[in-house]
Amino acid sequence: MGELWSNAYVKIGLTAVLLILLKVAADAIQERQVYRVHKGPRRARHSPLESETTLVPRYRLRDDLFSPAEASFYHVLLQTCAGWAVVLGKVNLGDLLYAPREAGEAQWAMWNRINRKHLDYVLCDRQTLRPLVAVELDDASHRLARRAERDAFVDQAMAQAGLGLVRVPVQQAYATAELGQRLRQAVLQPQAAVAAVAPALNETTVGAPVEAEPCAATVDTLAPEAPQCPRCGGQMVLRTAQRGVRAGQPFWGCENYPRCRGVREVEG
Repeated sequence: MGELWSNAYVKIGLTAVLLILLKVAADAIQERQVYRVHKGPRRARHSPLESETTLVPRYRLRDDLFSPAEASFYHVLLQTCAGWAVVLGKVNLGDLLYAPREAGEAQWAMWNRINRKHLDYVLCDRQTLRPLVAVELDDASHRLARRAERDAFVDQAMAQAGLGLVRVPVQQAYATAELGQRLRQAVLQPQAAVAAVAPALNETTVGAPVEAEPCAATVDTLAPEAPQCPRCGGQMVLRTAQRGVRAGQPFWGCENYPRCRGVREVEG
């Protein structure tokens, strides 16, 4: 009889110990879950075989390519220029202008000053898409000192390049007839159009050209009697037509090609 009671006590003791161990394990699991909630979810481990695209953040499309005022004025320009020009928006100044080779060491400095700037609109010929005139829509921010300095530089750069620039203040409504007259006048007299809004042209502000270093010619040939480019004023190089009806014939081409496509015939 005593042995039976002894076995019963042993079983009860083992059961109690087991219950205690289960309670300790449950408490530990609960504490770990609370810790994870405060710390955040564990980062997933990616296999080296997974596509890299899953690890790289994706680009997002902006909703503010044009402000409401810019979008409204864009439609005004479309109506004003219908029949004689197409309207391009947000044109990088570095895609419109370039620093010529004869600028020498100043070339890269000139390029850096235009590369990260853009024009609100550029009107181009309907057939050739050659730029005719640029348009800037000026809101209240253009009266700030920093923005005014930027605008003065753009005005001067455009004047040097010989492309008209028309500045239009933001308004509730626009007189399309008057605007069209200003734009056409700027196409015919680009320097006068820029002078109407820009200070006196200062060559050193944009970067005065310096003597270009001699460069090795490959297909092209530099000659002492090389004429100046009739379009940009740069030096011309002697080239040979590779195809077409004039294949094999020499001609003078601008060294800034393809940014400048000025050509001259070889005399004699």
